[in-house]
Amino acid sequence: MSLPPVPLLPAKSRTGSFAPRAEPEMHFEKTHPQSQNAECYDARAVANAAASVRDKLPMSDDDCPLIGVILGSGLGLAAERMLAAGGKWLEYTVIPGMPLPQVVGHTGRLVLARIDGISVAMLQGRVHYYEGHSIAAVEFGTRLLRALGVRTLIITNAAGGIRAGFQPGNLMLITSHLRSVATFCATRHSKCGHVELPVRSQPVNARCSKTPRLHDFLWNEILRNQVRHIHSPLQIHEGVYAMMTGPNYETPAEILAIKRMGADAVGMSTVPEALVAASLGMRTLGISCITNVAAGLSTSTLSHADVITTAAAIESPFADWLWDAIGVIGNT
Repeated sequence: MSLPPVPLLPAKSRTGSFAPRAEPEMHFEKTHPQSQNAECYDARAVANAAASVRDKLPMSDDDCPLIGVILGSGLGLAAERMLAAGGKWLEYTVIPGMPLPQVVGHTGRLVLARIDGISVAMLQGRVHYYEGHSIAAVEFGTRLLRALGVRTLIITNAAGGIRAGFQPGNLMLITSHLRSVATFCATRHSKCGHVELPVRSQPVNARCSKTPRLHDFLWNEILRNQVRHIHSPLQIHEGVYAMMTGPNYETPAEILAIKRMGADAVGMSTVPEALVAASLGMRTLGISCITNVAAGLSTSTLSHADVITTAAAIESPFADWLWDAIGVIGNT
């Protein structure tokens, strides 16, 4: 599918008008007051956020998004294309309780539009556990998408390639995952005391690989089959994604260990969103953009700037692929 050329757009203001916006810096010690004051991410908070989105961006039943997308580091062009095609947006700052990204390459904007007649909601940027957020905060955007009506979630990320032959600029469809134990030992709510979460957000997430129904939603094979043969100039693989806690890149010893465990790519996101999405009955499709060769497997020094540069270099063909994937999934 060919797409119309997209004009370069300045970032939008939270009211929907165009305004200059500086690229965020990586300052983990500084968070927006909203992030500091909204430590409780229970069902009421999700419902409140969803109600606020519907109030600010009125939508009919036909406009309720069926497909959701979480865009990873440096992969925001797809959202810009939706805006250029008449999409609507909200800055995370005006969504009650929405955690705010602090990392370069994560704009912090919810975008709603139609692609091939399919109503789509995109999160242009995510928060990470290593920024100081609880796991519940990391999951919040996914739960908001579900509350807005999303049934299928496409999760993207930037990742380091582990498998021999993976090169920067390749894509990898996620077939399964490994996760760092330390990540899931973290408290879900660091300041609000005991908060009763919905049953589906309780530790069943960690056991979903033993639950056939949830396993069917997680890294859904039907979705992979649907998008596997989309034509793209990008080389597309399939494999296992390993999540580490960050913010430091992995050591060569850690890469060797997870390679022996079966990992093909490594990153610092995606798994919490996928687990909570599956527990809420959302089919999940994961796609990693290989932005570098993992530590110890090349002589290059790893940096976030290089990750963003590589992601930016394939943004256009990746957006083409994602656009086609949404069309295939939504019309099948």
